[in-house]
Parts: sequence; C-alpha cells; structure tokens
Amino acid sequence: MKTINIKEIEAYYRKELATLGSSPSLDEIIDFSTKMYFDIKAENCDSDMLLYQYGSYNQEFEWDVTRQWFIEDNDEGDDEPYQLSLCIKMPFVRDIDNLTCWSDDFAVPEDLEKFTRIIKETKGYAEANKNKDRATFEFYFTKV
Repeated sequence: MKTINIKEIEAYYRKELATLGSSPSLDEIIDFSTKMYFDIKAENCDSDMLLYQYGSYNQEFEWDVTRQWFIEDNDEGDDEPYQLSLCIKMPFVRDIDNLTCWSDDFAVPEDLEKFTRIIKETKGYAEANKNKDRATFEFYFTKV
C-alpha cells in the first residue's frame, strides 16, 4: 500500500486510468476503484470511503463510483472533504429510481467484493450496461 498527499492523488489516478483507455467499461471502473482503494491511501486522512450512485439528471443518465476522503486540516481544525469520481453518462433512456449507497468499512477485500456484488445487482448497473455503447466517460477530482 502506498500513502500519498491528497494534492497528488488526481495525477496518480489519471496515470493509472490511462491503462484502461478512453472508454472503460462499468466492470473496469468497479475493478479499478476497488483496487485503488487498497493500493493507495491519502496522508492525514480521517475517513476514506467509496460511494456508488446513479440516477437521471438534466436529461442524462449518470452512473458513478466516487472515492471520498476527509483530510485533517490542522490550521482550522475541520476536516476537508475531497471526492474523485469515475462517471459514465448517457442520454436519458427511461425513468429509473435514483440510488446512492456508500461504505467506509472495507477492512478486507471480501468487504469490497460484497460492495461490488451489491452494485452489480442494481437496476442502475443493468441500465448503464445495456446502453454502454452510447456512454461517455468522465473523471472528476474536487474539493467539496
């Protein structure tokens, strides 16, 4: 496991993402996200979690896996939240229930396997997979 400064995380992820090409599949995004969860940690991190969400917004269907860190801020005493999202967007197909689920309790790889299984059993995963030929991939890194 490698520990790096939060300011270096975006570049690290981009470098690693390059191996997937410009249009990774949903399964590649899930596998990549869970691998990176165990491979790298952020310095001074109080909380590190994975979030999975999907839904229809502004005539688009979005599906993403987001990693969220809360980094200690010694100057102000508050934690600073950062998010890194791997997102698939496609034209709106049909109304589907929005879903958000997350976990920060991945002590062992088996926990991530369960999280992955939950993702793959959702309507959002099925919808995104069914329309993947119309999808575009986006990457975001933000301080929330």
